[in-house]
Amino acid sequence: FFFLMIRRPPRSTQSRSSAASDVYKRQVHGMIPIVKEAINEHFAEMTEQKRLTKVRIMDEFQKITGDIVLKAFFGSTFSKEMFYGKPLTKFLADYFEDITLQPIRNPLTFIIGPKVLQYNLIANDRRLNAQTAALKELGRKTIENRRKEISGAYSKEESRKDLLDFILGYNEKNKDDPLSDDEIVDNFITVFLAGMDTTGHLLGLSIYYLWKYPEYVARIKDEAARNGINYDNITIEDLSSLKFLEAFLKEVLRWGTPTINMMPREA
Repeated sequence: FFFLMIRRPPRSTQSRSSAASDVYKRQVHGMIPIVKEAINEHFAEMTEQKRLTKVRIMDEFQKITGDIVLKAFFGSTFSKEMFYGKPLTKFLADYFEDITLQPIRNPLTFIIGPKVLQYNLIANDRRLNAQTAALKELGRKTIENRRKEISGAYSKEESRKDLLDFILGYNEKNKDDPLSDDEIVDNFITVFLAGMDTTGHLLGLSIYYLWKYPEYVARIKDEAARNGINYDNITIEDLSSLKFLEAFLKEVLRWGTPTINMMPREA
């Protein structure tokens, strides 16, 4: 779920990787309440808007996972942020779709590579560059505001409520080699892409395959029962014990990878 080091500099790669792993392990244990909250809010909204008859399941899951990533990284209030006239989750979903389609819209990308964006050759490239700059500026302002809110409290475990707090706590303890604001924003963009797109895609396809092969529903339920899973108080350790479910999800990704058109290969 978390790919924390999108763009590591050459220096201190090993220590940065260790720090990222530590942040991940601490934060992931607090994810369960955030996941529950996001799912309950989303389905309550769907019920209120009477959107339960015709559902684009992949889109709905991507909305949920995008909201979870925003809440996990920046806190609950940030997920309500409006950006370019849209809820931030909607903007980011459209933004990443534009990035995915950019090589098709500007075929020079296949010749020059991603650096072609620097030249602002077509309107779509100029729009993407402007949105990227605005998104990074929003991230930097958010980080600076958080520093002011909890200045001096980063090292206290009880004061940390989201992944940004943990990263700032790491910076407080490692002043000789802190993560820059741009690196933190890059991390968030990677986390959001992995959490919203890949995880939403995986969950949507999982529902499809469970519908197509209902015998696997019974096996997944049986495994949960054998492991004494309490759905009202589920933990990361509980999820780690569900080996058949893990294998099922990996097989779904093998059959329905979200990058099939981006990285073709022959097995």
